[in-house]
Amino acid sequence: MENNNFEQQTNQAPVNNQQPQPPYPYPPQVNDKKSTGLNIISFFIPLVGLIIYLTQKDQTPIKAKAAGKAALIGFILGIVVSIIYTIAMVLLVSAGSALM
Repeated sequence: MENNNFEQQTNQAPVNNQQPQPPYPYPPQVNDKKSTGLNIISFFIPLVGLIIYLTQKDQTPIKAKAAGKAALIGFILGIVVSIIYTIAMVLLVSAGSALM
């Protein structure tokens, strides 16, 4: 008796010509969490982080924002290290030339 009742429920026609709704109306969840690997790559190669941010900011905003931050930090840190290196080299060369 229960089996027949189940078949009647599943074979009912839609009411008011509405399309039947799928059992899961929401799209599947995308794995949107920070990725350590992408952050490391973005830090050492900021252009990759910028590309990841620009291409993924709509689909996975958390992952894209983390990659963008890592790229920005890597870029700024690269400039700071370059400035310090340049100052150190100038000081070394000037000290070396003063000895001659």
